[in-house]
Amino acid sequence: MNAFVRWCLERRSVVLLTAVLVLAAGAYGGTQLRQQLFPEVNFPFLSGSVAVPGVGAAQVDEQVAQELERSLRTVDEIEAVQTVANEGQATVLIQLAYGSDVDTAREDVLAAMQDADLPPEAEEVEVDAAGFTEQPIMNVSISSDDESLVALSDRAEDLEQDIEAIEGVARVDIAGSAQPQYDVRLRRGALEQGLTPASMAALIRGSEVTQAAGAVDAAGARTPLTVEGTGVDTLKRLRELPVDADRELRDVAVVQRRGESGDSFARTNGKPSISLSVFRVDRANEVEVVDEAEKVLDGARTDLGSENVTTITENATEVKESIRGLLLEGTLGALFAVLVIFLFLRSLRATLVAAVAIPTSIVFGLLAAWGLGLTLNIITLAGLTIAIGRVIDDAIVVLENIHKHLERGEPRLRAAIDGTTEVSLAIASSTIATAAVFLPIGLVGGLISEIFLSFSIIVVAALLASLLVAVTLIPALAAIFLRPRTDMSEEPTRLARIVTPITGFGLRHRFVTIILAVALFAGAVGGIAAGVVPIQFLPEGGTQQVYGNVNLPAGTSTERARALLRPLERELADVEDVEDYQVAYGDASLQTDIGQNASGRVTFFLTLSDEADPEQAANGLRTFGEREYRDGFEVQQLEEGPPAGAFEASVLGDEEADVVRATRRVDRLLKQRTDVTEVSSPALEEQNQFVVSLDRDAVEQGVDSQQVTQALAATIAPADAGTTGADDVAIEVRVPSKLISNTGALERLPLPAGTGAAAATAAPPDDGGASSAGAQ
Repeated sequence: MNAFVRWCLERRSVVLLTAVLVLAAGAYGGTQLRQQLFPEVNFPFLSGSVAVPGVGAAQVDEQVAQELERSLRTVDEIEAVQTVANEGQATVLIQLAYGSDVDTAREDVLAAMQDADLPPEAEEVEVDAAGFTEQPIMNVSISSDDESLVALSDRAEDLEQDIEAIEGVARVDIAGSAQPQYDVRLRRGALEQGLTPASMAALIRGSEVTQAAGAVDAAGARTPLTVEGTGVDTLKRLRELPVDADRELRDVAVVQRRGESGDSFARTNGKPSISLSVFRVDRANEVEVVDEAEKVLDGARTDLGSENVTTITENATEVKESIRGLLLEGTLGALFAVLVIFLFLRSLRATLVAAVAIPTSIVFGLLAAWGLGLTLNIITLAGLTIAIGRVIDDAIVVLENIHKHLERGEPRLRAAIDGTTEVSLAIASSTIATAAVFLPIGLVGGLISEIFLSFSIIVVAALLASLLVAVTLIPALAAIFLRPRTDMSEEPTRLARIVTPITGFGLRHRFVTIILAVALFAGAVGGIAAGVVPIQFLPEGGTQQVYGNVNLPAGTSTERARALLRPLERELADVEDVEDYQVAYGDASLQTDIGQNASGRVTFFLTLSDEADPEQAANGLRTFGEREYRDGFEVQQLEEGPPAGAFEASVLGDEEADVVRATRRVDRLLKQRTDVTEVSSPALEEQNQFVVSLDRDAVEQGVDSQQVTQALAATIAPADAGTTGADDVAIEVRVPSKLISNTGALERLPLPAGTGAAAATAAPPDDGGASSAGAQ
C-alpha cells in the first residue's frame, strides 16, 4: 500500500484530473438514468382469465376453471395453480418456478389454456404477467359540463391516439365510454308469438345484406343480378322494417337510439366520466412518459376546463419527490458531516478536503447504475441515501491521521504517505466488510433479491469507491492544501477528557461491559422476534389519497349499481378538504384484486389537500361503509410503493361444504382480532339463481335439458344485429329484464316448436348460490 500511495502522490495532477473526469462522467450518467417508481422486475407469476358471459359461478368452476387447471398440467415451469370462479369469468393464478423465463412461460401457458376443452360461450383466453410494467403509470378521468357521454367518448379516443404516439407508451385503455347504439327491446306479445332476440337480429342483418342472384342476358350480354336489402341506416327505417306482411319492427319492439356505456361506468366529482389508463413499455422512462402525457392532457384541459380533466394516480410525482428528497437529505447530510469534521479538526482546509469524498464516491455509484442499465427508482434512491452517510468515513479516518502527522511537524508529503499507509488496512477491512453485508442482498436469489439488486449494486459501488478515494484523492489533496501546525498544545482536548474516563471504566470492568453488550444485543433481537418492531416487505409511505373497494350484492345490474353507489358519492363529496373523487364500476374501475370479477368490481379514489389527514378520512369512510354496504367495504390510504399491511390465505378441502364451513370460521376469527381492520372472503359471497326443472310429461315427449337450455339462451341473451350507417352504429336486440325477472315470467316464456309445450318449471331463487372456489 505504501508504494501505491507514494505513486499517487508523485502523480497528484493525474489523480486530480481523473477525479474531475469521474465527477463529470458521473454527473452526465446520472442525468441519463431512466426514472421510474419501481425497478424492472419480472415476478414469477402469471394470471389468466376467460370470460363466460351469463354463466353462473358453479358452472364456470366446473366447465371452465377446472378444465383450465387440467390443461396447465403439461407446462413444466408451473409450481402452483389457483383458480377463482365468479359469475361470467374464470381466473387462473399461476406461480412459476423462480428463475423461469416469464415471457416464454407466458407463451406456454397461453397455448395450453387455448387447447383446453371450453364451452362454446367461452371467449378468448387472456394471460398477463405480474411485473411492475403491467400496472398503469397513470390513470386519468375526463368529464364535461355540457357534452354528452358519446361526444366525450370521441374526445377520449382522440386522447388515446395522441398519448399512444408518445415514445415509451405501450397502450392506453379506455373504460366507461359510450357509443351510439340502436336498442331493440321486444314486447311481451312478440315473445308469446315465438319471436326471439336471435331471430330478430337475423332479420335485421338480412335487411342490410346485398347478395348476388346470378346473371341474366340483357341486350346480348350477361349482366350480373344482385338483390339489395331494404337497409336500416336510420332510426325511422329501422322502426319501419317489415317483420311480416302485417307488422313492422316497431309493432313488436321498442326501438331507440341511445348512448350505450355497456356494463361499466365512472363518475368523477359528481359527473359522468371516462377513464384512461396509460401503460409504458419495458425500459421506458416513467417520468418522461408521464410528463409528455400531461402535456397532451393540458390541451384537453383547455377545451374541457381544468376541473374536468383529473389525474387520479400517476407515478412521476412520487419519483420526482424522492429525487428532491435525496438531494435535500444528501445536502443536509453532507453539511452536517462537514460541520462535525470542522468542529473536531478545527481546520477549514481539512474539512473541505474530506467533503470531496462524498460527491466523488456517489458518482461512482451512478456510473455503475448507468453502465449496468439500472434505473433511478425508490430502491436505488434508498441506496444512494444510505451511501451518503457512509462514504465519508474512510476519508475522515485518513485525513485525521494525516492531520496527526502534520501536528508532529512532518513534511506534508511524508505526512500524507505515512498517515494513509498506517490506516489503509483498517479502512480497507472495514469498508470491504460493510460491502460484504450489502452485496448478498442482490445475489442470493429470490424475489426480494431481484427487487433489491439495484440497491445492492449502488451501495457496494459507492462504498468501494469511497475506499479508493480515501487512499488516492484524499492524500493528494491533503498534500496540496494542508499545512503543518506547530502551535498545537500537548494538553488533552475537551473531548479526550470526556472519553478517557468512559474508556477507562470499560477497561476496568471488562466482564460487565461484555455482559451489558450481549444483553443489549439479545434485547434488540428479542424485540424483533416478539413483534415489538414491526416486520413488513417494504416500509409504508402514505400519500394524500385514499382508495377502496365496495362489494355489491352478487348479480347486481348496472342500473342498480348506480343507485346503490349514490350514497357513497355523496359521502366522498362531503369529506373535509377533498379535492377530487371518483367512483367507478365494472371495467371502468381499477383492478386491485386479481381474482375479482371486473363485471361487478367497484373502486373509489379520493384525493385530499396537503393539510388533510388521509388516515382520518379513511376511518370516517370505513365507518360509513360498514353501515351502508354490508356485503363488503374496504378503504385505506394509498401508499408510496407496493401495498403493505394486507395478506391473502386460501382454504383448501375435498368438499365444497367443508371449505365454506372452514372459511366462515376463519373469517369470524379474523374479524374478532383488534389488529385486523377489514376481512373479505369471496367464497362466502352468495348469489341467488333460478333453477329450471323439466316436467315429466315433457321428458316423455322427448324434450331434453339441452333443447330447453338452447331455447332459453336464445331468448334471454342479447343478440348482436351488426352495425348500420356510415358511422357503423351497433344494433342490439334484447328482452327487457322485467319480462324475465321472476319465476312466473320465466315459466310464461314460449319455447320454439319442437321443444314441447310447458316443458319446464322455474324454481324460486336459491339462497345458496355458488361463488368463488377460494378464500382470501
